[in-house]
Amino acid sequence: MSAVARHLILLLALFHGAASLWTDFVDRVISALAAEAGSIADEEWAPEPAHCKESQPLNKLRHSLHFFVSDWLTAAPSRVPDAGHTAAQHGEQVAGTVEEAYDLADTGILLKAECDEAHIALVLFHVVLSGDATLNPGFPGQPRLSWRRVVVSEWPMLGLAAQVLRLEAQALPGLSRGLGSGRCARFLGAIPEAPFAPEPLLHAAVEHLDSGLLAASSSDCALASALALAVLVQGAPAAQATAAAGFVASLLDKAETSPRTASLRAALFFLLDRAFACASRVEVRSGAGRHFVMHLPSHREHVADRIRLFRNSHCGVEHHTGLHLEEEALVLARARPDTARVLVEVGPGLGGCFLPLLLLAPPWHFARAVAFEPARPVAELLARAVEGLPASSSSAEVHIVPELVTVDASPGEARAMSYDLGHITAPLDAAAPAALPAEMPGRGASALPAAVQERVPVSSLHEALRLLGIGHVDLLLLYPEPLCAAIEANTLPLVSCQRRLGRRAFGHCAFVGCAVTGPAASGVEG
Repeated sequence: MSAVARHLILLLALFHGAASLWTDFVDRVISALAAEAGSIADEEWAPEPAHCKESQPLNKLRHSLHFFVSDWLTAAPSRVPDAGHTAAQHGEQVAGTVEEAYDLADTGILLKAECDEAHIALVLFHVVLSGDATLNPGFPGQPRLSWRRVVVSEWPMLGLAAQVLRLEAQALPGLSRGLGSGRCARFLGAIPEAPFAPEPLLHAAVEHLDSGLLAASSSDCALASALALAVLVQGAPAAQATAAAGFVASLLDKAETSPRTASLRAALFFLLDRAFACASRVEVRSGAGRHFVMHLPSHREHVADRIRLFRNSHCGVEHHTGLHLEEEALVLARARPDTARVLVEVGPGLGGCFLPLLLLAPPWHFARAVAFEPARPVAELLARAVEGLPASSSSAEVHIVPELVTVDASPGEARAMSYDLGHITAPLDAAAPAALPAEMPGRGASALPAAVQERVPVSSLHEALRLLGIGHVDLLLLYPEPLCAAIEANTLPLVSCQRRLGRRAFGHCAFVGCAVTGPAASGVEG
């Protein structure tokens, strides 16, 4: 790889929009590795039998394991199975899931049914919870399972392996990371404990792969090269990531598997889980069957994982109340056929409710749609999704406003806010970044530092709509709970709604016929 290519990687890291250039660059890196290390042919493999994928109990377990992994890989190492604080609300359900997983792992019935991927995932889950098993060399599973099946599996084996290794490293901290000297050791020394954001490691990873150390025979160099490749293929197309994973498998065969390297191997499987299980662009289906692409964070996060698993837009207020917003929008259009209808959502998140409503065809469409999303990373993902909607998308005017809408805002107010990176990405009010809480609601200590926005504009709902020249909202979607309660009780100053469509127990609600004027004479119908 030339010096020009090394500088190109820095430019591409700065200008991430050059997706095709980045893809070409990674292709050249993989080709160079094949020339230096010898081509690794695809292993002979076959997918699991159809009955393994069609089993409802197995699919339910698979989904549960993904959510457990989502919690584990975004927080400090833990053996507690608490997917999204589920145990606090549904303790018996979680206990039943764990018991069923233990039974299937212990009896070996899945191996007899040739459901190898399911068996190994459940064994790894057993290891995480009990800690009573040891790792095999390389991938911590059965040697009979090909590496290719591991990386393309729908079971979260990579994430579970990362958690097993994190716990092993935690149990023997004095033995972990006893690195020597040299360039490979220096690169390994720069790898943080998982979880971490891989982007800052990009330059060092390219330099390592360009250093000629790929052919080095030492265990540390093999592990360093595997980690560098795993950093390089974050966000890469599936074909590229799978090709790189073949080299990772070969390098792992040469790497030391003692407790000394447990945290580094945990970091490697953490990166592979991100590369294969955390797609950032997913085609989904809305409640009414409309297809479109959602943009998701490229890391584990509960809402994003749910969208990836089920391939639906996951509109919270619909999911929890049985409401069908697209159908309700058609009813509104029939009721006010000659008006320019307006859609407003406060706290749209990734757009599970907002985006499908932009796809309504004339004459049923909204002439104007506004989303107030204070979390900058989430607002950017939503904006990308809006930009990627079909040209025929009929909402004539769409605004995404980076603003926090609250019940009690003062004119011109701004607040510092933090965001838990992982679990459920939600803003947390904070007096100052130094005062950010050490624990995030619902899941204890976070291993990832909270993202901080030091000044987020804050407005009341009335002020936010007034500044946009909106005097009537046909469909108003709100989050969080205090806004819902205020609208329903008719205590929100200068905004009143005719009727509530639906409201989930802990926030997210929908109202129709909302006037931005004075308080209504009576409460909201519901």
